[in-house]
Amino acid sequence: MLGWSRRVLAERTGSPEITIKLFELGKSDSRQTTVFRWQRVLEQEGIEFISETEFRGAGVRMRQPRSRMGVGKTERGKPTKKPPPPDLFDC
Repeated sequence: MLGWSRRVLAERTGSPEITIKLFELGKSDSRQTTVFRWQRVLEQEGIEFISETEFRGAGVRMRQPRSRMGVGKTERGKPTKKPPPPDLFDC
């Protein structure tokens, strides 16, 4: 989604590249703190982690980009009285 290599993820998270490789290959269970660090960095870059529900499986997606005007603003940049309603399918 981001087009990052293992090397870039390693640099951004401070993790050794081999740790990421072994985790991807299922040959290592990384510590929970390491996985949370990876998740935090990816979320800062716009990745959204979706929890499993009764109706859908877990997954990831890119967060919807905010409009250039910003949330809750009119075309002229003036604030609206309330933010736009949430997307019907965004659970």
